[in-house]
Amino acid sequence: MKIWAMIKKDNELIDDLVVEKNQNISDKELIEECMVEICYHFDIEKPMWLNKNHMEFIKYGRTSFISDNFIDSIYFDRLEIEDISDAD
Repeated sequence: MKIWAMIKKDNELIDDLVVEKNQNISDKELIEECMVEICYHFDIEKPMWLNKNHMEFIKYGRTSFISDNFIDSIYFDRLEIEDISDAD
């Protein structure tokens, strides 16, 4: 699984990262491991993965997290993740 994570503020990309995990574990566990690495890289807390995020990720291969997904305040408007595994 290859995930592209983007931090956006005022509709501008301010930082991004591509994380790739190729382990023999479930997709849910792969996403979880990618999110841990993404949050560590951006030095942010892990967002709450809501049902909306789950449904968007399954249907579209992408989802976004806004301030409502975080307990602490954030320095950006949105964290977007996109599955780019098939992009190669």
